[in-house]
Amino acid sequence: MAKLFITQFIIIIFIILTVLGLIFGAFLPFGKAQQYVRAVNNLGSIRTVDELKKNFDKVFDYYSPVGGEESARFTGQTFLNIVSQENIPENVSTELTNYIEKHILKNNTKQLLLVASIYETRWRRYQKIEDLKKAEEYYRATLNFGPKLPMPLYGLFGIYRQTGELEKAKSIGEKIIQLWPEDERIKKTISE
Repeated sequence: MAKLFITQFIIIIFIILTVLGLIFGAFLPFGKAQQYVRAVNNLGSIRTVDELKKNFDKVFDYYSPVGGEESARFTGQTFLNIVSQENIPENVSTELTNYIEKHILKNNTKQLLLVASIYETRWRRYQKIEDLKKAEEYYRATLNFGPKLPMPLYGLFGIYRQTGELEKAKSIGEKIIQLWPEDERIKKTISE
């Protein structure tokens, strides 16, 4: 009798774990993905920044133990594409940047690089030094997690050249050459 009870108990636990696995590993992530797809599909009908935020709030507010990282990265890429457009006013760009900045994971190199790219895009567009400083901040934060990642190194090299911080540019350029000695463009730029 005890053996039958133990067997039934194990089967019930197995069934419960299987159902929970399906809910948390498949159904909830699928729901979150659906929310993101809906948000992207709604972009054509959105007219205000508040509508855009509410649209993507549905993605970020939808609970799922899986998919949060992807949602932030894909939404950030969508916002980078919007911010990169010529007809986007600066105040809209600022609101979108602040919105996505709240949602990124501060320990995720891809998301840090994405926000650095948004700020660098804003700098090229609006020529505000605070945007360039924020891009530098995010590139540096990325280097804390991956000191040999090319994108933040090249990003910082470009920033320092653009701001006239030539010693910093040279230092970063030398690090790039150590890692990628075949990069003739950086060698030439450093020698000049």
